[in-house]
Amino acid sequence: MYVDNWFSGADTVEEVATKFKTAYDIMADANMSLEKVSSNSVVIASKFKDKMQILSDDEINMVLGLKWSNYDDKFSYFGLHLGPDFEISYTKRTVLSLIAKVFDPCGFISPFIMYAKIIFQVIWKLGISWDDKLPDELERKFKKWIDSTRYFSSLAIRCYFTNVPWKSIEHIEIHGFGDASEKGFGACVYLRVCLGNDCQSSLVMSKARVAPIKKLTLPKLELMGALLCARLVRFVERALDSKIKPGIVCWTDSTITLGWIRSDSVTRDVFVNNRVREIQHLTPPSHWHHCSGSNNPADLMTRGLLAEKLIGNNLWFSGPCNLSDPTFSIQDSDNSIIVNETVNYESKDHLVCLSVQTATPMFDVEKYNNLNKSIRIVGYVQRFMSNCKAKGSGVAVSTGGFTTEELDKAKARLIYVVQREAFPSEIQALSDQRLIPKNSKLRKLDPFIDDKGIVRIKDRLQFSDLSYESKHPIILPRGHFSKLLVQFQHKFLKHAGVNSIVSSLRSSFHVTGERRMAKTVVRECLDCCRHDSRPCSQPAAPLPDLRVTPAPPFAVTGIDFAGPVFSADYPGKKLYMLLFTCAIVRAVHLELTESMSLVDFMQALRKFAARRSIPSVIYSDNAKTFVAASSEVQKVFGHLAPKWRFNVPRSPWWGGWFERLVGSVKVALKKTLGIRYVRKKELETIVEIEACINSRPLTFVSDEPDFEHYLTPSHFILGRNISFKPPVDIEPYVVTPDDLRDREEIVNKRLEQF
Repeated sequence: MYVDNWFSGADTVEEVATKFKTAYDIMADANMSLEKVSSNSVVIASKFKDKMQILSDDEINMVLGLKWSNYDDKFSYFGLHLGPDFEISYTKRTVLSLIAKVFDPCGFISPFIMYAKIIFQVIWKLGISWDDKLPDELERKFKKWIDSTRYFSSLAIRCYFTNVPWKSIEHIEIHGFGDASEKGFGACVYLRVCLGNDCQSSLVMSKARVAPIKKLTLPKLELMGALLCARLVRFVERALDSKIKPGIVCWTDSTITLGWIRSDSVTRDVFVNNRVREIQHLTPPSHWHHCSGSNNPADLMTRGLLAEKLIGNNLWFSGPCNLSDPTFSIQDSDNSIIVNETVNYESKDHLVCLSVQTATPMFDVEKYNNLNKSIRIVGYVQRFMSNCKAKGSGVAVSTGGFTTEELDKAKARLIYVVQREAFPSEIQALSDQRLIPKNSKLRKLDPFIDDKGIVRIKDRLQFSDLSYESKHPIILPRGHFSKLLVQFQHKFLKHAGVNSIVSSLRSSFHVTGERRMAKTVVRECLDCCRHDSRPCSQPAAPLPDLRVTPAPPFAVTGIDFAGPVFSADYPGKKLYMLLFTCAIVRAVHLELTESMSLVDFMQALRKFAARRSIPSVIYSDNAKTFVAASSEVQKVFGHLAPKWRFNVPRSPWWGGWFERLVGSVKVALKKTLGIRYVRKKELETIVEIEACINSRPLTFVSDEPDFEHYLTPSHFILGRNISFKPPVDIEPYVVTPDDLRDREEIVNKRLEQF
């Protein structure tokens, strides 16, 4: 339990003592104590002096941010103590900061605070930045507001409403006033206590709000002031500790608002109707009455008031003078006002019901955030339909995991549905063998519908030996499904960049706006945002001759270690990745080693030489392993040993062309594994990362649909890209005798040349 200040009282010393003892016992049960207790009764202070710290009369007693004098039982305000050396820079930030320094929980000085709030709203509407200087007119007004705070030193508000015991009062009235202007609206509540021929009226609390920036009519603002008044009246009624039920009277100077409250009509608009319903729920309509604007103290809050005009204002602190008159009658105040209870200030438009039928998509892709999940859901639906048909025909039903054929059919069906939703008019025109409309985005792609009902592109390479998917890519619209496809390809390629994603998609799909979508996916990928950083933009030096001279792959190779990495089956043992980078075609070759020792390095180098051939030149840094290996290769390879060239000591940027790919391997490994702890056998599959990096495009990938072929390091190593499985021609090929004779002639010619 957390407690700040507790402020209470009673009619007699005995009741106060009982309250204090109860509070003291409650705190003692929780091993807590009451601190800095003060009372305006000498009897209480002397009776409990051994249980509490008594504050002297000259000490400042803080209660809810206000000063309380226990000598005369009155509240007072601090004002703004800025100090003699405090320099004010008149900006929007300063205005808001100084407004927040004036704490007024009960709303005793609401008109004064409202003056500054109106200034701040004007600043906000002008669009002034937080630290820009205010215009001269607003700066002058705010200076006046700051200077007027010094008058609060003479303000004292008594904490009691009457001098007689509270429980001996027989009649209490709560009067609430609401008002509004174009600048703001507010409400204040007064307590009227009558003892014989003596009536006293005191301010209890108030609330003020600036008008919304969205323009509202003045009657609606008056209605909001009335609603605030009804809420405050009910709050004060619940807070009063009185055995008798107080009378409630609410006042407004707007006849339109009064007519709305007293009316039972439902022809108002929604804004008015909702607020009137709440007002009628909080207060009976018969308790609302009309008052003139000059007798409405809430009018002082709607425009703001400086402190010198607020202090000593009897209308604000005591209410209208007629509340202090014992002969005051509420019925007499309403005799001169005729209120039209059927007022309809804003007529309600007639409602027209329109029934629109929209086609529900067969598979709502928007529900799913994963491509595999959406394909598998479609697969389950198709399997269910197939099993239902198979039960009656005696065919075995499908169970267990999905087969590749089922997933391919589900993916094709999902693409079919997505295309039907995005291109209905184009597909209808193609089905009717008509031309596609000129304003369609598919017209320049020359599309057609295949035997599965999927829209594809008629490419100019349709008579080539490429696969069917490469010759006729599937057209996909820009949407959620395409984004799922790009996200899948991004993760499949080990969080590759935009060019790699676009180039890999081009082999099977034509996605509208694919490059922009790929940029969005890479930008939204949390793993990429966590690991990627912008490289330095230093001027690039000319490439050395060995890197620009034509040579076979890995003839010029850069070597470097990366790691360490750890495995689950060898805890505590460090493993390392040895990276071989081709300086010509930028291909990589990875080997997993158990250490950075010379023995392990030479074993990895010999495996590399067996698979990729012995390089002519090797570049590396000055690590001890590499220095020792430069001599060891002479013993192992003899006259075939490569030339070893070292970077300048302590100059890692000399090997930037292979250090950069070390970073690419690390990023792909981090994003793929994350925080997972894998075994050594699983770590040896880093060749997958090698394949993904070797499939990145080396040339620019255009957005044109005809541009589908690009060079990758894999083309120089294997003769093709390894991002996708190679096409297999499943159609039977008929071999004729002429083909065999031609083949024999070719073989004989090659043997003779050999």
